[in-house]
Amino acid sequence: MRKNNLAALANMMNVYENNYKQLIQLVPDVDVKRLILTSANDGLANVQIDVLERCKYTTFLKLTHFLGSNDGMIPHLTMKLRVYHDAKLAEVIDSQNQSQFKAVNDYPNKKMHHTYEKRQINLFFGDWLTHCIKNEYSLLHVEDLTNV
Repeated sequence: MRKNNLAALANMMNVYENNYKQLIQLVPDVDVKRLILTSANDGLANVQIDVLERCKYTTFLKLTHFLGSNDGMIPHLTMKLRVYHDAKLAEVIDSQNQSQFKAVNDYPNKKMHHTYEKRQINLFFGDWLTHCIKNEYSLLHVEDLTNV
């Protein structure tokens, strides 16, 4: 493996750590079934976070950022996340119904994936979290997991 590949892989842990910090800043308690976040700025779309599975140290989340339309709400951005509470890491495991990202892809490749596709997706998630924090997204509605 080339030196650049090793450096990119080592940096992934920093990306996961930053994503976790921002996610917890946005949603301090993910022990609920469903969270709806809304922005303090008018006109920005709602975000729905569903807990798919909760284990002792890990939570699987589905995040959907909705875009308003005349037909109602349509999914705009969908990601599935694995949140490691003990290690304080958050990793995108599915984006727009694509999963099983390789840490490093050969390039060129048949599907034309970026060389560091997994890193790019997780960096995008971090940018998205930054957007939500800057636009003062906060809880609008919570469905408690204990009521299920």
